[in-house]
Amino acid sequence: MGFVLAAQIPERTIFQPGNGVDARRPFRKFSLRRSLSGVCLAAFFLLLGLTADGFSSDRVEDPLLRAQIENQKAQAKYYSRQSDKRGFWRSLREFGWPVGVIAVGVAAIVTVGLNQRANLRSRSDSEFYETVKLFGQNDNPHSRLIAAGVLAQMALRRKRFYECAFDQLSLGLLTEPQDQVRDAIRLAIERLVKRNPEKSLQKLDAMNNSLRTSVTESLYRFFMARGGDPPSAVAEGDWTQAEYITEFDRPTLQGLFDSLPRDRVAQTLGVAKKVGNSGKSELAGEDGARSVLAKATEKLRLNIKLIGESLFYVNHESEKPAEGILSDRKIWPHSFYSTFLEGGEFRTFESCRMYRAVLRNANMATANLERASLLEVDLCNADLSYARLRFVDCKGTKLTGAILRHADLSGAKIQSTDLTGADLTGTIFRNTLIAPEAFQGTAWWKADFGHQRKLLKLVYARLKKEIPDLEHLYVSGEIHHSVLDFIGKVTEERL
Repeated sequence: MGFVLAAQIPERTIFQPGNGVDARRPFRKFSLRRSLSGVCLAAFFLLLGLTADGFSSDRVEDPLLRAQIENQKAQAKYYSRQSDKRGFWRSLREFGWPVGVIAVGVAAIVTVGLNQRANLRSRSDSEFYETVKLFGQNDNPHSRLIAAGVLAQMALRRKRFYECAFDQLSLGLLTEPQDQVRDAIRLAIERLVKRNPEKSLQKLDAMNNSLRTSVTESLYRFFMARGGDPPSAVAEGDWTQAEYITEFDRPTLQGLFDSLPRDRVAQTLGVAKKVGNSGKSELAGEDGARSVLAKATEKLRLNIKLIGESLFYVNHESEKPAEGILSDRKIWPHSFYSTFLEGGEFRTFESCRMYRAVLRNANMATANLERASLLEVDLCNADLSYARLRFVDCKGTKLTGAILRHADLSGAKIQSTDLTGADLTGTIFRNTLIAPEAFQGTAWWKADFGHQRKLLKLVYARLKKEIPDLEHLYVSGEIHHSVLDFIGKVTEERL
């Protein structure tokens, strides 16, 4: 639809003769303005008509034309769907090349990364094994000293090096003759113990048996060097000298001496005779045997110290607050079988199982031994003051001369245990399973029986004759108030 506008503007010419001026100029200006206005108006109506024609094209009033348009739309939609159902390989040939380029690029990057990682791993492995070789140079103590620190550093950086480095350092500690190198190895092992106390505790426990055997063999050689004939004839002075060198008491040395199997005794004596006949100054004679015994004892004491540190770090890690509110504290039990831990310092044996372990003269003040199992353990003269012994299971344990001041024995099971000479000042008994005969030879009246009056009644009925003068005990404060109150009530009932 269109509109056509025709404008006719009459033109009049007026002449004013005589004045010399063209009088048609103002009228021409006015007619030009009207012409421009007409053209703009015509353009506006033309645009309006075209727009109206475009909007009216969608609203077709002819049914036939409308049906044709709908048919064309349906055909276009059908062919569009058919084109979407083309095969995978056809679509890949037409549109897959960008994806292929991206995949090739990603594969190349991953390959380069894996190759780089493999190269770095191979390089670090080579460096580690070269350090191990350097640590094994017997004729270069300075290289061994440096290699000990490098091995520890590499083991701390790479977990796969930990066990090998720990084993190499442990063996080096046993065989190293130089004191400075031995100190460097000791520091390196202590660093490894702090990093992974659980794994180091297992290895240190395994080393303890070999170190114990080494001390025993050195003890036999020392007795032979002094003119003795072990195991039968050993002079009392030789035992005194051995106590001075090792700083172990006589029962401890006697236990070590008797623990060596017979076949090993014969082998040790044979080796000692060969060394004595060889004439080597560093090994032969009493001085050489003394030096060997002292070094073997030093290594064993270091092993005991490291075991105590490993247990401390394990306990320290388990006592860290967990991230979750309902998280339980981790308990990592360990088993000790015939482990020699004489004179060590320990702060926890929680839930540990110990069988025939030697803990004589051990410092376990304020230690946590809750729910531990102690089977035939030697705790003679051990300091267990203020220790937590709740629910501990003691069977055949030696507590002769042990210090149990203010120790908590709540819920403990103490069977066939020797408490002779033990200090029971303030020791708490609460629901403790123990026979009254176990208090024979102890100052049981110093213990706290306030939560277990039945046990106190049985002990008093059996061992009341061993109580010294009550007045002296009361004045000196050497009797617990729970025992004093019980005796007072019994006396009142008799009266």
